[in-house]
Amino acid sequence: MAPEAPPTSSMPQIRWVKYLKLSGGDDYALGTCIHGGYLVVVGRAGDSSAVAFLDRETGEVVEAWLGEEEVFANCLSLGDALYVVGLHGVYLYRDAPLMRIKGAYTAIHAAGGSLYLGGYADVGVGVRGISTWLVEEWTADLAPVRQAEVAGVGEGYPIDLATNPATGQLWAVGWHRDVVAHSLAVIFTESLTEVHRVDLPEGSPLHLGELYGVCFDEWGNAYVGGSRGV
Repeated sequence: MAPEAPPTSSMPQIRWVKYLKLSGGDDYALGTCIHGGYLVVVGRAGDSSAVAFLDRETGEVVEAWLGEEEVFANCLSLGDALYVVGLHGVYLYRDAPLMRIKGAYTAIHAAGGSLYLGGYADVGVGVRGISTWLVEEWTADLAPVRQAEVAGVGEGYPIDLATNPATGQLWAVGWHRDVVAHSLAVIFTESLTEVHRVDLPEGSPLHLGELYGVCFDEWGNAYVGGSRGV
């Protein structure tokens, strides 16, 4: 009796691996997005924020450019436009960087023809400083539409934004700190009216540390991942 053939694995197969080194210092990536034929990787290279364009088929670096100090946090492709957000602002990129809006931005999302940006504003001074969460709606041409400030949070910022397909509500997830660190998720209407927040302080059995990402299934259940769990 002939032996049975081994089962075909359903696991994805690695096509290429690329290690990026764009500076003589420490380099790291914080966000990726697909833009045309490129995989765009954003983060930090040495003392500068960095963007690298990799060929999707081979992983080879086609182009790279460095920004100011600090870091690029994430990117988003919409039509022929690429948006890159970081602690010095949001950049609109087509064939070259075209436009920059100043501000401290850490998350970006597109829904319903609008861009949603998450970030923070410094509102005080101190050993750590004091900041407040901001969530903003912009047009695709980077014209401001509206802004929401998350009241009552100290140092911290949103790390990811996503729209619940079942409700149309916008979720912002991240962290903040007062005396202790908090996991924080804030839910907004499409017009950026806050409707609910999930604020879990360190010491709570449900505390997840910094919340790094949120996604949804077709029924509207939210899945949130942090540094300590999901």
